Amino acid sequence: MLAALNHPHIAAIYALEDLEGQQILVMELAEGETLAQKLKRGPLPLEESLQIAIQIAEALGAAHEKQIVHRDLKPANVIVTPQGKVKVLDFGLAKAWTGESGLDLSGERKLTASWTEEGVIVGTPAYMSPEQVRGERVDKGADIWAFGCLLYEMLTAKKAFSGKTITDTAAEVLKGEPDWPALPGSTPNAVRKILERCLRKEASHRLRDIGDARIELEEILIDLRKTKQPSNAVQQTDSFPTKKFRRIWLWGVGAVLVILFFLGFWQFHQRKDAPEAAPTPIPLTSYPGSELYPSFSPDGNQVAFAWDGEKRDNSDIYVKQIGVEAPYRLTNDPAGDGHPAWSPDGKFIAFCRLYKSELSLIIIPQRGGPERLLGKINMFGKLIMDFGHFLTWTPDSKWLVFSKVEDGRQVWALYNVGHRDRRNEEADKSPRQCEWRCKSSILSRRPNPGIWTRFPGHVCLRPLPSSSGK
Repeated sequence: MLAALNHPHIAAIYALEDLEGQQILVMELAEGETLAQKLKRGPLPLEESLQIAIQIAEALGAAHEKQIVHRDLKPANVIVTPQGKVKVLDFGLAKAWTGESGLDLSGERKLTASWTEEGVIVGTPAYMSPEQVRGERVDKGADIWAFGCLLYEMLTAKKAFSGKTITDTAAEVLKGEPDWPALPGSTPNAVRKILERCLRKEASHRLRDIGDARIELEEILIDLRKTKQPSNAVQQTDSFPTKKFRRIWLWGVGAVLVILFFLGFWQFHQRKDAPEAAPTPIPLTSYPGSELYPSFSPDGNQVAFAWDGEKRDNSDIYVKQIGVEAPYRLTNDPAGDGHPAWSPDGKFIAFCRLYKSELSLIIIPQRGGPERLLGKINMFGKLIMDFGHFLTWTPDSKWLVFSKVEDGRQVWALYNVGHRDRRNEEADKSPRQCEWRCKSSILSRRPNPGIWTRFPGHVCLRPLPSSSGK
């Protein structure tokens, strides 16, 4: 099976030999250093990371075309030659899968260099997909997950998922999220979206084919190189024949810049008194039913909202990648879910669940996972309007503030999200003692700036006026 792999970026396998009762593979000698060795010196530049990732994607694409999954893709299994060429090594864990049915790993027992307990699933924990960790059937989606881990690590020199022990690492793979803020600020949004699509927990929501990632990365690399090309004007500066002519040219440019400055200054003051055009709403959703309570992610690329679905039978929380894809369903409960609030670190979404006269406060990972109940409030005899906008996070994402009106006064409940224990505090002290909580409650009752819900229930984006200074 492995001998069928013949590709410039895959180390060729020449023979399978038996040496003193142990089977060994005779492989092509690939000179250079492993990606793991390169990353010990720190993160790679963006352009080099893209070049290496494109070649890895080509190697995986060739294997997937022959229905072969690598299953142990990691930096130690990637060689980079001095000329920058990539060789993917160690298809020793590779195995064929049968189309849509996938590869069944539930009964497999094997030792690996990184996980040396007998009776566990093959692979290296930090790069194993959630379905590999659970021992479920896998297909090429497992390699796409590992590819996302490698690209993230090249850009940050940090593992996307890690823990102090093997068990901790497996738990991070199943429930955790990469440290997205660790990505360099210069990382293009298109690269961030590819990483996010490769590292989705559910295989059915993941990038469908590694070839799609390769094409997008090639286009990003082309655009990146275009921005680095020097302009013709700069190149021609040194072609002027004499110093005298060069001095005249510089004086002329200076005069033009002065004129442009004064023109711009005059136009600025002319526009200052002109009435500002009314903002134009930009619809983000247009689905059947009602989409309510929008909440932007901290990076502004996603929006969470409540939607009663195409059948208009029950409200659940949905998340939409702005301008990229249809929304995906985050919750699915017979009770009504609403009022999502994104944590400042982007990892969790808090929301309210109303069942009969009981209101539950719940948080859930932003890409789905186990829900965590923070508390319950009895709403018997109260109107929904008495509870305002419900939820506000503290800036450190460790506390959740719940606001409501009780007996004609504003009260607050403070929930500790960072630990399992919970503490409630009511604002029955003097205004000075609970000043910061008052500010949080006021913030929670304000509409999210720049976004609102316009009945019959569609989410719209409203550009902020330029004079607001935000």
